Amino acid sequence: MLDYMIKLPNVLAWGNVLSATCSAIEHFCSHAPRISWRLQTEKWLSLLVSGGIEDLKNSETSLINLFCTMLSHAEPEQRSVALQQLGRIIHFASTAEVGSGSAMTSHLVTHTWNRIAALALYDSSMLLRNHAMALLTEYVPFVDKNHLRSFLASSDSILKGVGQLSCVIEEGYLTRMSLLLLSKACLYSSSEDIALIPECVWRKLENMQTSLSVELYVS
Repeated sequence: MLDYMIKLPNVLAWGNVLSATCSAIEHFCSHAPRISWRLQTEKWLSLLVSGGIEDLKNSETSLINLFCTMLSHAEPEQRSVALQQLGRIIHFASTAEVGSGSAMTSHLVTHTWNRIAALALYDSSMLLRNHAMALLTEYVPFVDKNHLRSFLASSDSILKGVGQLSCVIEEGYLTRMSLLLLSKACLYSSSEDIALIPECVWRKLENMQTSLSVELYVS
């Protein structure tokens, strides 16, 4: 039934249809008795966002609630689907004409930023942590200034691995993504906001540079 409804031309612009659809998907991903059924959310959500989200602005709350539920889901498959589809939305917004859907995208980004950051820091799956960190980096141009300031002020937590050499490939990748996120956040921030970065972060970066210089000298 949902497959049929979502594929109808312009159906998601009909009043409360999108809200009802998002609520149905949210209920299904949480309460369907089999995981194979719950994973139908990937297909439905993909159809939902395939045309971009600029036409969904009247029901953004339902869409945000759906993503928040999936990002907090106990099953990594649901969290993965949410990350993938949010990535698609950001890709659409990044390649669209200036101003097209940007307000809706910014609203979605602002309300899911904290949950994505939590996944990047604490998820049990290193793969999902990497995906979440990469998505945060893509979020930066769309998130509001308050979230960027908060990130810069607490960047020591998300960059806690910086400066520690690791033999684990996944951890090394996460460190590089952390540095990329910090640098991109700085590009979109004022000098006053950059000054909020804790001193310990600068020390870690200096230590990393020193370590790399020593390695190059020895080699």
